[in-house]
Amino acid sequence: MRHLIKFCEIFRGIITFMSPGNEVIKIAIASDQFILPGVHVALYTLLRNIKDREVHIYWLYCGVSGEEIDCVRQTVANFGKPFELRPIDLGEEIHGHLNSLHGSTMTYARLFLARLIHVDRLIYTDVDVYFDLDISELYDLDISPQIVGAVSDGTTVSTAYDGEYLRSTFGLSSETQILQAGLLLLDLKGWRDQGLDAAVDRILSQHGSTLKSHDMTCLNAIFAGDFYQIEERFNVMLYMHKGKIDFSGKVGHYLDRPKPFEGLAWLASPYCQQFYEALDQTAMRGWRPGIKEIRKSLRKGVRPIVRNVLSREKRIAAQLFGRN
Repeated sequence: MRHLIKFCEIFRGIITFMSPGNEVIKIAIASDQFILPGVHVALYTLLRNIKDREVHIYWLYCGVSGEEIDCVRQTVANFGKPFELRPIDLGEEIHGHLNSLHGSTMTYARLFLARLIHVDRLIYTDVDVYFDLDISELYDLDISPQIVGAVSDGTTVSTAYDGEYLRSTFGLSSETQILQAGLLLLDLKGWRDQGLDAAVDRILSQHGSTLKSHDMTCLNAIFAGDFYQIEERFNVMLYMHKGKIDFSGKVGHYLDRPKPFEGLAWLASPYCQQFYEALDQTAMRGWRPGIKEIRKSLRKGVRPIVRNVLSREKRIAAQLFGRN
């Protein structure tokens, strides 16, 4: 009888270990050396909310020093929960020839996850996000037969920034739902089984220098209208001209500029205080943008900063004087 009880305990343990709710959560994130504060806050807020799960973090990076890698490792180690941080140096060999976004091509890293990270599924997250929920619920979601799970927020080709490009170049219809690529649940096994790396390579080879929304245009050329639409709370899009949005219990995604970690952000972004309160709990505590960050932010373009500063001042005036 004792042997039977022991066998049942072992069998129950195996079943529990194999259940989706106990699978190791795999997270991928990508950055260069200029957005490291975003990496720290994204990972800190992500890990702070995950309960009783082991987490493996695949950090795809470019131009980051060993000291900076150790600093990120210190941030994630402070939680005292099982984790692995696996830095992957991309260099420039994969994506350096592509049309850059504000001078960086790291945004394309998510297109190469299936060939760089040999796991069956993972969550990819941008660095300009703030987690206020446990991402385990999303990770355990069954999205089959789709390969990608993403938020759409009702956006179609007809209303997308790159909509005309998607229509004329890839033949997508105006009413096709498109995905927002800031946070993705990816079936990498299905991606590999369907040979989608070849589709990515073909698009980048033929259109890499003209993709309007960079990697997101590539993803929508493949998956628009054929992805699992996850709940909007997993990727709440924060635009400064719309004022401050309460994303408690959700994932906030800083979409426009300046980002909270960029120079001059305090002039326009209503999210700076929240961001820096989180940053000061990481190994980058006390960091604030300096002259170098301000210059870099200005080089990226003054127009969005001015637009959002004016939008903020208009809202303040409306509150003070009771007019629109």
